[in-house]
Amino acid sequence: MAWWLTLRWRTIWRDKGINGMRFFKGIYVGITVLLLAAFGAVSVFADDVPTLFHNDEAWYKDEIAPVLLKDGILHVPSDFISMFDYITFTTEREGENLLFTNTQTGDYVSILYSERAACVNGRIMEDVSIFREHGYYYLDVEFICDNLNLMVEYSGGESITDRSVRIYDSDRMMTFEELLAMYDEEEPETVPDEPDRGADYSPTRIYLVCRDTTETEYVLAWSLADRYGFDYSLFLTAASENLEELDFSEEIGLSAASLEEADSLNSRIENVFRKKTHLVLTTGNEAVDSQLSEAGYYVLKPDFSVERTTDAYQMFGEIVKYAAAYECVVVLLNDVWQSETLLRYLDTLDKSYYTVGKIDGVN
Repeated sequence: MAWWLTLRWRTIWRDKGINGMRFFKGIYVGITVLLLAAFGAVSVFADDVPTLFHNDEAWYKDEIAPVLLKDGILHVPSDFISMFDYITFTTEREGENLLFTNTQTGDYVSILYSERAACVNGRIMEDVSIFREHGYYYLDVEFICDNLNLMVEYSGGESITDRSVRIYDSDRMMTFEELLAMYDEEEPETVPDEPDRGADYSPTRIYLVCRDTTETEYVLAWSLADRYGFDYSLFLTAASENLEELDFSEEIGLSAASLEEADSLNSRIENVFRKKTHLVLTTGNEAVDSQLSEAGYYVLKPDFSVERTTDAYQMFGEIVKYAAAYECVVVLLNDVWQSETLLRYLDTLDKSYYTVGKIDGVN
């Protein structure tokens, strides 16, 4: 069997190549205790501490895909490994073949799922501990880390079922003890104190802005807004497709890197809707923004932009304070997990004081 596996993996390597797929990142605090009788696997948990960490952040899907214990071995979901930007994960033959690659070192692990066998840097290994649960492949944490040049450590629980797992590389900044100590701190109030309002107070508008991106390997901010029932303004990009399916009264803006790109996209919009948009998202480059302004575009500079390093709770508090002084707030939701956390906070706002949704009447 070994020679056939080697041949098959070489065929996959030649035909498929090594295509990068970076999966979304982030954190949910809180663990669902799962009984997995079919596989004899149980979830590993410790109060409200996540079971799985990537460097200095928790696995954002920890609530639905935590670390699982099977046959005395801790297993991690396959997609978590791709939180490292240089680790790619692809599947072939409807998930029968799995390929993990460290694009920095060239190390790879190619797994034939039904055979529980792997080709690791040209070496055949059998009896690989792998199973499927919650729609994810689960892999022996030591096996996958050892062979992809990643490091792993565990929290100090006396029992293996009380331990959290951290997989890390040279980018980590905190010790595991420092990271876990954050979960011993008192939880903040869900909603910051709101300012006093007079009887004639009109609701503050919180405008949500998303880019029209479709890469399924990323968190999609517009999809998150849909899920939470929020209206939003969708800013089209050069990659936007099927414009005829869009509602121009909803999709009103452009996200372009240059004046030429903005004009090209606007021409496509005009071909479909017989009109153009004049609203464009800031490029972050003052010179380019000036060119756009001189060409007749209104350059929108959001008051808040949700980034990968954003503390969503802190930003939520700042938005509430900002709203007390201004009639409207513009929030750019980028394709990061923190956008979902912020949306959850925004959903707690008193609807009589805040209106959260799309930008109206710009075009």
